[in-house]
Amino acid sequence: MGTIAPADYLPLAEETELIVPIGERVLDAATRQLRTWHLGFARMQGLKANVNISPRQLRDPALLDHIKTVLKRSDLDPASLTLELGQGCSEHPEPIAALADVGVGLALEDFGQGSSLE
Repeated sequence: MGTIAPADYLPLAEETELIVPIGERVLDAATRQLRTWHLGFARMQGLKANVNISPRQLRDPALLDHIKTVLKRSDLDPASLTLELGQGCSEHPEPIAALADVGVGLALEDFGQGSSLE
């Protein structure tokens, strides 16, 4: 099938709730890679990673614990991770506040612009 655009699979992943395990794997991979760069390249100590979080992921009660686990496992400062909150995430202020308490950065996607506002 070749490359599949996110617009072609993300709605199905959201609908089937596969977005949760997909999101966990993305978060795991991003934090592992960031840690590798921090350890391997002195100039990359301040490098940060941004990871998108969908509304379905935000409603997952295990999300907060998973984020804490990957940060601890990768020995990363929470400030080195920014979670980009997708459309509909603003409807869930309690989990957003809990994420802010962990110390990760939060960014709201600027819909229609293709960028984020921190």
